[in-house]
Formats: sequence, C-alpha cells, structure tokens
Amino acid sequence: MKYFRSLLLFLSVAPFIINAQTIEFSLKASGNVIDVVITDDLLYAATDNGSVDVFNIKERKIIRRIKVPGLKDFMGDDIQAKVFSVDVSEDGKKVILVYQGKGGFRNVAIYENNELRKIIDADTDKMMIKKAKLINNSHLLIGQLSNEIVLFNIENRTVIYKKQISTSSFSDFVLSKDKSKFITTDESGKVRLIASGDGKLIKEYSGNNVDNIYKLDYKNDIIIGGGQDRRVAIYNTQIDDRYYIQNDFLVYCVGLSPDGQLGAYSANEDNDVVIFNTLNKTDLFTLKGQVSTLTGICFISNE
Repeated sequence: MKYFRSLLLFLSVAPFIINAQTIEFSLKASGNVIDVVITDDLLYAATDNGSVDVFNIKERKIIRRIKVPGLKDFMGDDIQAKVFSVDVSEDGKKVILVYQGKGGFRNVAIYENNELRKIIDADTDKMMIKKAKLINNSHLLIGQLSNEIVLFNIENRTVIYKKQISTSSFSDFVLSKDKSKFITTDESGKVRLIASGDGKLIKEYSGNNVDNIYKLDYKNDIIIGGGQDRRVAIYNTQIDDRYYIQNDFLVYCVGLSPDGQLGAYSANEDNDVVIFNTLNKTDLFTLKGQVSTLTGICFISNE
C-alpha cells in the first residue's frame, strides 16, 4: 500500500514505516519519553531522566542531549528531574522545556546557544505546568493542571492573560498550524476551540466523549480525541460533523496526518495502533510490534 511512509509512535522511541506495518527501526532514548516534537529531520524527546534527547531521523541516531538540573526527593536523595514538555521555535534556535521542580511545581527554561536559561521558576512562581508550546519567539502558551491556560511573554516574563477553562482537571491542548487558535480538553470530555491571542472561546464541542480525554490532535480542521470512555472522537470543524469510534480498551494516544485525512489510535493492551480514514470512517490496517505503553503518536507526512 502507498499510505504513509512515515508515522512515528513514541515511547522509547519506535518509528513505524506504514507500508511494512511493522517497526522499521527504534531510537533509544535515555529514559521514558513523555513528550515529542518533530522539526524537519530532528526529533526532540522529553524524558523522565532529566533530558531532552535530540535525534536525527534520517541518520537514525542521537545528535544532542539537553540536560536539566536535578533535584532532591523527600528523602534528600539526588534524582533526575522529569521533563514534561518540549517545543522548538520555527527557526530551530530555541528549545522550550518544562521540567520538574520542588513541591510538584514546574520550571520552564529556554535552551539557546548551548545555554539553559530559566524563565519560570518553580520555587518563586509556583506554577503546576503540564504543557507549554510556543506561539512565536516571544509568546508561550501554558496549560496548568488546574485547567488554567496562560499566555506568557517570554521577553519580559509577564503574563498576558490567564483563563480558567473549567473546574475539571486539564488534560491536553494542541495549537492550530498557524497558531492563531488552539483546542483544549479536560476530564469533562468537552473540547473547546479558543483564540490564542486573547483566550476567548470560539466554539465548544461535546457529545463524543463522556469522560476524561487523555490526548488530542488538531490538523486541517479535524479534531481527534481519545479517552477513558474507550472512544475515539472525531470532529470536522469545517462542516460541523462529528462521530466516534467505540473501542474495547482505554484510548491513551491519538494522532492525525498533516492533512487530517488519516487518524491513528492506540487500540489495546498489546499497544497495537489502528490507522483509519477520518473522512469515510473506514479502518485501513493495524500496526503491531510496539511493546511498551504508548505516550504519543506523530505522523511526519501524508504519504
């Protein structure tokens, strides 16, 4: 089959070439992978072992390891800080990292010119950040566990706005391709489309998921969500259409191809991944071979 030469499924990190429908090669990270971002041929993997590992996908090797400061646990022992979120500027010069601090709070730092510069401090700012993504070189969108979304000015380290989305616990957010808007979700099962610039609600989507949504993706007007209710939710925001796929297992991970026409979701306890057409709602095939629980699914092309 011609479909998708490149879908990357990450835990430790394991890329699948879809024509073969099995794992073609693996990239070994320094720890469990929590977050992944891909820019051109580079893959940035945030790990629970105090680092962001940078791989060259074409060369299939690690080329850099960005380390964050460690900390002490409640017993006073030295431990590695978990890196919860990573993002890269469009020019590739800045890497944004969210990593573990004291008392459950999180640090945010910029890695640039081989130096790590902290812009949010766990000790003083006391923010419980789960995810942070760049809107541009000057502005950072932050999702907190309290379900408060923050737009942060990197240059002067000030908050532009804070929006309490709901009283439910935050799960995930995903920016649109042009980063003018984003979708966010929580344990309510609702998905909200919000303007990045001012935090105003554009539209709310509901009915597909009735419990906590673990993961979202948003490509070319298509939204996909996977949740605790064993449902894979699809919203086509262009034609205002929605449907869901009832799975037999918790749906921990979902992903979309860049054009939004192909969807993927973790299907069972064997970590198989189902690939389907989001427009005609038909399953195409199932990928097998991943041995660990998936933490993310990324397509790197439509072919």
